[in-house]
Amino acid sequence: MTAPVTDAPAQLVAEAAAYAKRNVNETLASLVACHAATTFELGNERRYYFDRGGWGQLLGLRPDTWPTYREWPPLLGALRRLARWLEEPRLDQLSPYRLTSEARTLTHDLERDFAFAGVALSGAASAHGEQYWDYFVESVERALSTLSTGVGVVALLDEATEKLLGSLRAQRLLLFVGAGLSKRVGYLLWQEYLHSLETELGEPDSLPPASELEWAQTLKDRFVRAGRRDDYFAHIQQTFGPRSPTPYDPLHTALLKLGFRGFVTANFDPVLENAISAENATCGRPACEPLDLGDPRSFAVFDFLRAIATRPSSGHVLHIHGYYARPERVVLAAGDYRDRYGDYQEVDDEGRPANRLLDTPHRKVVWSLLVCHPILFVGFSLSDEAFRHIIGVTQVDFQRGRHLGHFALVAAESEDEELKLRDAWIRAGITPIFYRVLRAEGLPEDHTALDALIEALASEMHIDVALSPIPEFTQRMLNL
Repeated sequence: MTAPVTDAPAQLVAEAAAYAKRNVNETLASLVACHAATTFELGNERRYYFDRGGWGQLLGLRPDTWPTYREWPPLLGALRRLARWLEEPRLDQLSPYRLTSEARTLTHDLERDFAFAGVALSGAASAHGEQYWDYFVESVERALSTLSTGVGVVALLDEATEKLLGSLRAQRLLLFVGAGLSKRVGYLLWQEYLHSLETELGEPDSLPPASELEWAQTLKDRFVRAGRRDDYFAHIQQTFGPRSPTPYDPLHTALLKLGFRGFVTANFDPVLENAISAENATCGRPACEPLDLGDPRSFAVFDFLRAIATRPSSGHVLHIHGYYARPERVVLAAGDYRDRYGDYQEVDDEGRPANRLLDTPHRKVVWSLLVCHPILFVGFSLSDEAFRHIIGVTQVDFQRGRHLGHFALVAAESEDEELKLRDAWIRAGITPIFYRVLRAEGLPEDHTALDALIEALASEMHIDVALSPIPEFTQRMLNL
């Protein structure tokens, strides 16, 4: 049920469970008989399907809190062979060349089991002789990391993660939350919301938009032309207003426990305030309040900037693009961005931002945040043109190039995707720390590895964030 597939034959289930196929067939037949599973034939093969939604309701698990899937039999079997080989006393007598040669042979023998368990071994087809040993060590570390930290989370911390931990321990970082984190409690991502607006209008526009911001502007203009300006604002308010009974996710709480200097978001929703207020209540602190950067009386934003310059502050969340309660001030369409940021698209002959004036409150505040504080971005992408523009302005103003000292936790499905994304983040002066996302047709994206990454960071800081759903899942199974 937790596997990133919609259905499977009995043979695959038997291999994953390390049981005889006959026993697995009998169990699956019993589950079908009591309507706990569904079966169908595809070609000459009988396949079985479990309704994750129904089982999730029974076990009290939301789609984003299912236990991480592991192919334990092949993974542990391969690691057992590896451990036995490493314990052989004769290895100490081998020359480096012979040792590396045996390591290559063993890796080749174990490659299928590791691949079946979702562990991508370090590719080293071009490495010759003793050069292969470093790739072998990296592969072993990658396999071992899956035992406790989730797919794609490295147990042995790299240099970037060590730097991130140093900033967290010193409470120097701002937390910048994007729409990806609010998606966990049911809010829409950017493109999803534009589709929702288009559905509200009824008839889709016949011309494709030049960009997503221009698409948003077209939708806003169509509401206005139809005499439905109030409907446009009401749609924003209703879509991004408070959600019950899940006003925030356990991951929000876990992030807060890492310790941040302050909190910023480009989202319109109150999720971050809800999580911080709940955490504040446990310490006797006041509830967290939203700050709208678009508020014409911006003295509270001044106080926020002063506060985070001297000490950690959990009293406010700065919404740089507006708050659902004031939908007329949100920054959503291209015209809204031009009003707040001026010209953010023109570049000079060297590809640098042409407009580097700090002549609007948004330009000044976002510039100040990027310059005065290292930032950790979570659930955020680089699709916001205006934000990328201000990053470019800071790079030019201080001739810092790619060395701005910011971090981002970034999802990637594979090493290939990671390589494609890495360059864009590095060019923006943001160090990406990747985790694996699982994608399967017909299922929501599985970001369980993000939970595992946060838990690994917290563990390094000796903080208990209790993110793993496995103990609760086990207890529910015992109660059934």
